[in-house]
Amino acid sequence: MTRLEQLFGGKLPRLVMFDLDGTLMDSVPDLAAAVDKMLMLLGREPAGVARVRDWVGNGSKVLVRRALAGQLQHDGVADELTDEALALFMQAYAGGHELTTVYPGVRECLDWLRERDVKLAIITNKPAQFIEPLLEEKGLAGYFQWLIGGDTLPQQKPDPAALLWIMG
Repeated sequence: MTRLEQLFGGKLPRLVMFDLDGTLMDSVPDLAAAVDKMLMLLGREPAGVARVRDWVGNGSKVLVRRALAGQLQHDGVADELTDEALALFMQAYAGGHELTTVYPGVRECLDWLRERDVKLAIITNKPAQFIEPLLEEKGLAGYFQWLIGGDTLPQQKPDPAALLWIMG
């Protein structure tokens, strides 16, 4: 019996839901490159990978606001500037994901779950337009029955709406 089976009392779950960034893959280097390009186009200093790593996790708009503020607290950033910067960020991030890497063991885990007919889903705050191309580029397309991005539903994580929608 595997450790996962032990955790579930000898039975596997019928569904496993994953976050994408920071769970299945490290996308921070590409996110940082897009943030830095956005900042430079706005005449600002680049933030770098270490700072961006601290800012990710709440979706693109919050990441952009944090980058504009230069810190986690971003309440003072004007909405008009955010909108302009977000468009620049999205354009820069769409340019490719060559710096994003799949974490060790992810493919083996997904294969193992798929072989046992466990349904798989991704719920991420990443904009939906980037999910499938990223999965294809990194060789993870076809594993998941559901792909929920930060703009797929009216609410995004940590709101449970996506979890409930998939289970419903």
